[in-house]
Amino acid sequence: MFRCLIGQRYLLANPFAGVKVRGTSRSAVLDTSHAFTEGEWMLVRAIADGLEWSYGWEAPAGQRLRFVLDFAYATGLRVSELIGACLGNVETDARGDHWLSIAGKGRKAGKVALPPLARTAVDR
Repeated sequence: MFRCLIGQRYLLANPFAGVKVRGTSRSAVLDTSHAFTEGEWMLVRAIADGLEWSYGWEAPAGQRLRFVLDFAYATGLRVSELIGACLGNVETDARGDHWLSIAGKGRKAGKVALPPLARTAVDR
């Protein structure tokens, strides 16, 4: 913001330019080695769609697995957060966006957005 104001000649200098924040480090590169590529995700989902006829799964068991896959993929929740999630924790804000209140790592309260894939999985 101050760079813009300096550029427009509203200010002569950035008053925060010399402030150092302790205990912070440069952001590390995101490690994607533990994430599925889009092609890998499509393969996992295709296998999950055919569990009943390919592997003899019961229909309810296949539905439960597909729900967990879709919901976990869409929300990015940890396993402990998935286990603690319940429908009573779903909230809708004034703009119509859906949020899931969770107890995250270290039991910190948080909210996670529920994108359409997660809401569709719950509806199914």
